[in-house]
Amino acid sequence: MWPQLSTVWRVWQTLGLSHNRLKTLPLDLPLAYRLKELHLASNDITDVPKDIMKLKNLVRLDLSDNYLTTLPETLIKLFGLQELDLTNNMILQWPTNFVKLQHKVNVSYDELF
Repeated sequence: MWPQLSTVWRVWQTLGLSHNRLKTLPLDLPLAYRLKELHLASNDITDVPKDIMKLKNLVRLDLSDNYLTTLPETLIKLFGLQELDLTNNMILQWPTNFVKLQHKVNVSYDELF
C-alpha cells in the first residue's frame, strides 16, 4: 500500500501529521507499530480507535486541538506512554482506568470527570 516508504519507514520513530485535517488516526501505515512519537495536533479527529494499543512502542502521543469526546479503554494498554497531550478537546467520557495514565496527560481546557 505504501511501498515507496517501506525502506525509509524502518528508521522513522517520529511521525508528525499535525495540521492536516485528518479525521481518523493513521494506524494502517506500514510499520506504524515502531513509532515512538505520533503528533496529530490540530486535525479533525473525533475518535481514537481501539487499535491504538497496536502502537506498543509509543512514548508520546499528541492529540491536542482535535474534536475528541471519548477515549477507548485500550489507551491504558500503551504501557510505555510517557506523555499524552489531549489539550483543547471536548472529552466527556474517560476510560474507567484512566487514573493510571492521569499523571502523564495534559488535558488543559478539557472537561475533567
